[in-house]
Formats: sequence, structure tokens, C-alpha cells
Amino acid sequence: GLPLPPGPPTKFGGAPSSPPPPSPAGHTWDGGVVHTLHLGPGESATATYVLSWHFPNRSRDTISTSYHMWQPFFPPRMGNMYNNYFSSSREVASYVVEQFAFLAHTTRLYRDTLYSTTIPWVLLESAAGRVAVARSPSCFWDEAGHFLAFEGCSDDAGCCPLNCTHVWNYEYALARVFPALDRNMRETDLVNLFNAADSTVFMRYGTNGGAPSTAMDGNICTIIKVYREVLQGDRDLVWLPRVWPGLKACLRHVMDVVDSGQNGLISGVSWNTYDYPIMGTNTFIGSYYTCALRCAAQLARWMQEPSLAAECAARADLSRANHEAACWREAYGYYVALTDGYNTKDNRTYAEGCMTDQLIGQFHATQLGLGYLYDEEHTKRAHASILKHNFIVPDPAVPANHSWMDNQDAGLCIATYPHGRPSQASELAYSSCAGSSGFEYPLAACLLAQGDLEGALRIAAAIRARSDGTRRSPWNEAECGDHYTRAMAGWSLYDQSCGILYNAPEGCLRVAPKFNQSDFKCLVILADGWGQYLQKGDDRLRNATIVLHALHGALHLKKLHIDTQAATATATLGGKNLVCNLVDAVVHFEEPLAMPCGSKLVVTLGKGLQVPGIGRHRQPCKVYHAKAVHRFQLDIDREERFQCMMQDLREVLGCTTSVVEYIDEVGNAVQLAGDDELLVALHKSDGGVLKLRVK
Repeated sequence: GLPLPPGPPTKFGGAPSSPPPPSPAGHTWDGGVVHTLHLGPGESATATYVLSWHFPNRSRDTISTSYHMWQPFFPPRMGNMYNNYFSSSREVASYVVEQFAFLAHTTRLYRDTLYSTTIPWVLLESAAGRVAVARSPSCFWDEAGHFLAFEGCSDDAGCCPLNCTHVWNYEYALARVFPALDRNMRETDLVNLFNAADSTVFMRYGTNGGAPSTAMDGNICTIIKVYREVLQGDRDLVWLPRVWPGLKACLRHVMDVVDSGQNGLISGVSWNTYDYPIMGTNTFIGSYYTCALRCAAQLARWMQEPSLAAECAARADLSRANHEAACWREAYGYYVALTDGYNTKDNRTYAEGCMTDQLIGQFHATQLGLGYLYDEEHTKRAHASILKHNFIVPDPAVPANHSWMDNQDAGLCIATYPHGRPSQASELAYSSCAGSSGFEYPLAACLLAQGDLEGALRIAAAIRARSDGTRRSPWNEAECGDHYTRAMAGWSLYDQSCGILYNAPEGCLRVAPKFNQSDFKCLVILADGWGQYLQKGDDRLRNATIVLHALHGALHLKKLHIDTQAATATATLGGKNLVCNLVDAVVHFEEPLAMPCGSKLVVTLGKGLQVPGIGRHRQPCKVYHAKAVHRFQLDIDREERFQCMMQDLREVLGCTTSVVEYIDEVGNAVQLAGDDELLVALHKSDGGVLKLRVK
């Protein structure tokens, strides 16, 4: 062997050593791979190398050397999932060579489709770069098939094992891009490692001992996460029954025991992601609970348990009303935390403070299409107050207290106290901690959903500036460890920027972009595949073309929800006409679509002569004069679209002042007079044909 080169300078000072000499000819200090080529003038060639590895023996003793106190709870040998597929690195290399064209094409197709999305870069990269966490050392898939993750990782080990429920409450990248892995985690929570004795979810995988064994926020949010997993991938509702017994037991425990007054409030001791218990009624834990009740109501409907569904819905209404009454402070413009008599130093509360996570349950409600958990105006004001009070700008006079944010950076801190700090109880742990992106992304997502694009962009730009590659990696947003998993909340900015909401059981995909609505494209991920969505048209998409291109797997669809004010829709799949109907901006397909890879769905939206939101199943609308007996009140949105239809009608017929008559199926003429006198009723006939004449 070659002699080693001289060592580097000593770590703690001393004269630097001279640089190492060049290695002897034909050798290298580090090792090398050589490919010999003979090229003639003007010729070129490409050499492709495959670097593969196979380390089958992931062991307990090396899983977390920094946190050795947890090692006894893990099995001695955990292994890696790829052991089930390959027996050596040579087999891995052979597979890569055989499948390289497919692997390279699919990877680049995903990358190119994602990065072609027409939203601001700071929002796109906040989502796209967080997917890297799933393939970082923070996450692994053991040989038995469990997908597991630390909170983060250090140079040689993970930190805070494993599958910490309260940290994983925030992530959305795995749930969207690799939904099967998230379902795997829910099975670990509710089937493989469920705490049946207490009907709770263990806070950490393999640590079914110690105190606390359960985190209140992580336990309750497991219900929310199951609902998310069903929406994203359980198209035929075959997975939900597997986790339902554990979930139902967990739900009953929370509703019957934790919510001791059955009033929708949780006021006892709640261990949580801030590492210390918070005691008393608050909307940090409370909004998780309200959201979980909303989710549980729908889950129970899917499981054919209507009485439980009704109970959950009623408790959610009670939770909303009681949290509003207890925690909203009109003078502050945000929600506070009550101590409820827990006036001890053990109560780590934010009291009258403005906490970034005060409506964390609303983040999930926004992501899952559940609407506002609490009063809409109060919710918007609270989010605005968080941005106002908790956003920190660079200040050279303030010493840096974290490696992931210093006095050159901007970002959100956990809590501020504009109206005084807790007087008797202790202050919320980590109140002054700032720049943890996993806490910042949820607020930005909610601001996007509410239409505060400027506020959302301000937060996202601060995160990207901190991790711009000059002082910190763009793909490593740290907290307790590198590649911190909470940062996977960043994918929510993609969901909200694109307005994507997918409901697999209903077969409905919604896309309602906040940016570039008239010329927009994005990646969409459905239960069995993914593709690209494109829309192009006028500002209100009253005339527009929508294209959904299946790029991988298959796309199953029954409804397409578009942010449009069009009146009519036609559709083709692979060039063949489809029967569809546009109702309230939702295109309903008469037959469920199964789009194979490579196929294109094209939807053409037009002004037409159909009133949106009135007709169903291709039935035409009958227009009556104001004096007719069939009349009902149009809501504002429908009235606006109705006026647009009448304007379009006159433009199509070339009559701006002429009287237009509608001729019904039996020959009766109904005069279309002034727009403000027109009322619309659903025409019940299946065979009616719209006939118009100008007088």
C-alpha cells in the first residue's frame, strides 16, 4: 500500500502542515475508476459509471449513538428494506444498468414537471427541496417493512428516534409524493405499535416506556393524518378498515376521557412538541382536536357508522363555539391560552402571548379542504397578528442563538408577548426560538389560502434566504438535527399555491391556482399515478382549455373542480368525446375515467348558454319571467354568473337591446326581459332542447 499523505493542521491551532505531495504516477490517494477510450479527431464518447452499495446490517447499536438511552427499545438488528430486493451491491448495479433508461427518464420527468410549475420560485423550492428529507439519513425503511425516521440526524447518527408523532404532525411532502409510506407509518401508529392498554398512540416507535409515552398533539393529529391518507390514496376504501379499530379506540379515549367535560375542550396536562406540558384550555391543542373531530365524522361515514359521525360533528360544533368563547381576545386580535388553575412552574404556557402554532389545526383543515374551524374573520386576524408580532427582521445587535438562524436572517419566532408574559405559570419553552421552517411553513400555507399572498411570500423568501447555499444548504433545514423532518411541511406551499385538493374516494381533483391563472401548469399526484395539469384561458376561465396529461401510472377521476366562471364544458380523452356536465365549477364525468400513462384529458370551457350551478346531468335550464310562480332567491355568486350569461347570450345572438324568447319543449314562449327580473329554475325534462329566437 501507499504511504498516507501528511495529515491536516491540528484542530485547535498550531502551525499548518505542508500540503500533501502528489500521489505517484498511476496511483491516487483516494481510489479511482478508469475507463479507457480511444477517440479519433472530432469524435466524442460518454462513459457512465454506476456506484452501488448494499449494507444489510443496520443495527440497534449504531442507530442513535447520540441518544443511547433509547437503544434498548429497538430490536438488535433492523436491517434495510432493500435486503428484500437485492442480496449484494453487484445485484443493485445490475438492476440499475438494466433499468437505467426507465429510472433516468422517470426521475427527470418528475423533476421537469415539478419545476415547470408556474408559481413563484420561493414557494416552489420550499416544496420541492423538502422531498430530499425523505431520502436523507433522517429516514430509513427497515427490513421488516417499517418506514421509520428520526426527528433529524447528526454526522454519524440520528437524533430523537423514531417516528416522533408530534414532529411528524407537520410534514406533507411524504404524504403527497410517497403516500404509501405515510400509510405505512399510520399502520405502525394504529396497528403494529398501538398502545391498546391506554387506547393511545405511542409518541415514539419502539419506546413504549418512560414518560410521557404519548404526546397529546401527536396522538390527536393521528386521526387527522389518517383522514389525509385516505384522501390521498385510499381510492376504494380498502385501507381505512385496517386502521379503523385503533383509530376508533383512540378517538373514543380522547372524546370520553381527555375531553372530560364532553364540551369540545381539552384543559388538562398536554405533553406536546415543545417538550414540556401545557395545561389549560388553548387553541394550540384545541384546534388539533376540533380538526380531528371534523375528520373523524367523515371517516365514520365512510365506515358506515352514522351515529358516530353525527356525534363527532356535534362535538366539533361544540368545540368551535367553546374555543371561540374561551380563547379569542378581540382587543389582541388572536387566541390566547388559559391556565384553568394550573398556576405552577410545570405549566409551560403562552398565556396572553401570540403563539405561531395557536391555530395549527387550521393548517390541516386548510390542507384537507375542511374550511374554517373557528370564526373566519377571527382566524384571518389571528394569522395576521402572528405575522405582525412574531416575524423577526435581521438585527446585528442581537446575538445569534441557533445555527439555523442568526442576526443576518429573518423569520418567525415561536411566541411573543405583546400583552405580558405568564405571571404565575412558566413561559412556553422555545418561545424565543426563531427560524425553524417547520413552524413557518404552516402559517405561510394558511396565508396563501386566505389570499394574503404578500405575507406568504415574505415568510417563504426569508426561509429561502437563510438556506440559499452560501451559509446553509438549500436541501437541509435544521432544527434538532440536520434534515429535520418537520421541514417537510414545506410541500403545503405547493398545495396552496396551486390550489390542489384531491379526494381519492370521491375521485375529485381540484386545481385553483393563486398565481398565473390564465396560463398555469403544475404537477398533480393522484392515488395511482401522477401527471401534469395545464390551464389556459381568459382571466375568469370563462373561455379556457384544461389539459390533464397522465405521465406515470394511471389517473382515476370522476370530477374535476376548476376555478372557473364558464357556463359549459366539453371533454375528450384520447381524442374521444366524453359525456360531462359543468355544475358549480365542477366538471362531472358521466363515466369514471381511468387514464393510462400517456393519455390526455382535454376539457374545453366556454361562455355558452347554460347557467352554471343550476342544471345537473345535462338537463337544460328553463328561464322564467319574474311574475312566474316558480321563483327562488339566487345567491350573489350565481347572480353574478347569471348576469354574465345574459350578456353572453345577447352577444351570441347579436342583440344588445332586442327581446329574446326561450321556446320550451312544448312550444311555449317565455320572454327574457331585463336581467334584474330574470329568475332561473331547474328544468326537469330529460329531453328539452334550448331554443332561442330574437324579436
